[in-house]
Amino acid sequence: MTFERTLNLDLNPEAKMQTVKVKQSDTGSNVFTVQFINTVDDSTVTVTSGQTVKFRCLKPSGASCSVECTVDDGTITLTLDAASTAESGLCRADLTIEENDVVLSSAPFWLEVVQSAISNYAGGKSGGGGSSIVCEDDGDGNITIEYA
Repeated sequence: MTFERTLNLDLNPEAKMQTVKVKQSDTGSNVFTVQFINTVDDSTVTVTSGQTVKFRCLKPSGASCSVECTVDDGTITLTLDAASTAESGLCRADLTIEENDVVLSSAPFWLEVVQSAISNYAGGKSGGGGSSIVCEDDGDGNITIEYA
């Protein structure tokens, strides 16, 4: 079960930052087919064998994470992992194409991790500081909510 999208990333560092939204705690379900474009000369960039593509992101807390993309016959696939979606908020992200000691980065983009209804999953940061909510129904239609 995946939510698949295409992510067009400009290699021009002056490109306008786009925002990509994902849900906090969604693991392995946000799958992006990545296309690199160069708006300076209106070309596309094809990744070849021997090149590695990595997703990098800086979270609101200052922590960072990295995910290696899969490259199959020039098609780049990014699947966000648990670390990528653990913390809600606006993350600054980019993708890099690496070969030997040469690194080419896409223009940065925003990864907006929308807070989950249950936001303390996997130690993720939330407004509640990792607290939990306990709901009890007394059987008469009255629900008590306690924050633990």
